[in-house]
Amino acid sequence: MASARWLLRLPRRGLSTSARIATHSAAGAPFPLRAYRTISIFGATGFLGRYVVNALGRSGWQVHIAVRGDDMEWRHLKPLCDLGMLMPHYYNAKDQASVQAAIPEGTDVVLNLVGKRYETKHVLPWHINNTFEDTHVRAALAIAVAARKAHAKHLVHVSSARASLSAPSQWARTKAEGEAVVRMEFPGVCVVRPGVMYGEEDNFLNWYASRSWTPLELVDGEGATVSPVFVGDVGRALAQIAGDWHKYCDTTVDLLGKDAYTQKQIAEYVFGTIGKNKSIRVVDKNDSFKVSLAAAGARFLESLPNPVVTTDDLALSKCSDAPSKGALTFADVGVTPAAFESKAFNFLYRYQPGGHFRELRAIELKGQQHVSHLLHKDPKKIA
Repeated sequence: MASARWLLRLPRRGLSTSARIATHSAAGAPFPLRAYRTISIFGATGFLGRYVVNALGRSGWQVHIAVRGDDMEWRHLKPLCDLGMLMPHYYNAKDQASVQAAIPEGTDVVLNLVGKRYETKHVLPWHINNTFEDTHVRAALAIAVAARKAHAKHLVHVSSARASLSAPSQWARTKAEGEAVVRMEFPGVCVVRPGVMYGEEDNFLNWYASRSWTPLELVDGEGATVSPVFVGDVGRALAQIAGDWHKYCDTTVDLLGKDAYTQKQIAEYVFGTIGKNKSIRVVDKNDSFKVSLAAAGARFLESLPNPVVTTDDLALSKCSDAPSKGALTFADVGVTPAAFESKAFNFLYRYQPGGHFRELRAIELKGQQHVSHLLHKDPKKIA
């Protein structure tokens, strides 16, 4: 009874509903074997992963994260969950046994966030370490097999709204192939297709903003548009989907922003927000010389360890965020996505000359000019 009374005094912040019921009835009924829900996440250390872990940690989930590196790669996730509710498992996506070990037996939900915008390589640029097919297809299949063998109740696979088997981009094609193999291996999987995500750590708006010091040339996207969505909204939506596996079993969920923009419109918005009046030129697709020059530059840059742009990026710029037929949306999940301009401004502001101190500096200069005018007009008024 003493241990039960101690349990009742535990703080209830972050506990799920089932955990609260369990602690309330601990003195009069046998304590259940597990009073919380468990989820195994692959790709939790990435851009989207931290927002998903934050949403799940606030709801009292026990989060198992599969990581490939050391403790430095996931330590930023520690404050997002209660003590003892975040557990790392080290794995290699090419080793099925290690993938299986990263999913504890009886896990409620498995969430796959694994993805890469370029093919990783060793020091020698022609030696590819992980191809798009390795990352988006084979790893996705290995996770689906492991989830089925671990008797997980639910599998959520995150793809992309630009995924298509007929896309000119290999990245987009392998994303679609990954959806297909996961659906075959784990019937009832929920496939989530978000639009291009933006946030403070993104490689989307920050990419444009970091190139505001020089005129920008874009390859003709042939009318392709994207529907940017705030990464925090996607994270909250995934937490909702993970928590109700009966509702989202065997479904496709499109998480798209409210408006669609071309890449030139995105660049104009970014440059206008940060106060840079730089020219933006779109290379005509019929200008074979400039198109070849852009492709040659991309081939050189993609040989670097962390390329700024790749040849596949040029092809991906021709792919649009396309909704799926019969798919659920943010409204079905119960999350209202933020307006693009309302969130993007908050972190683009730092690229302005002077950053957040720009307006204060303008007020200071205005005051100095006023004082200077008074001194020039009548020095006695300042005495």
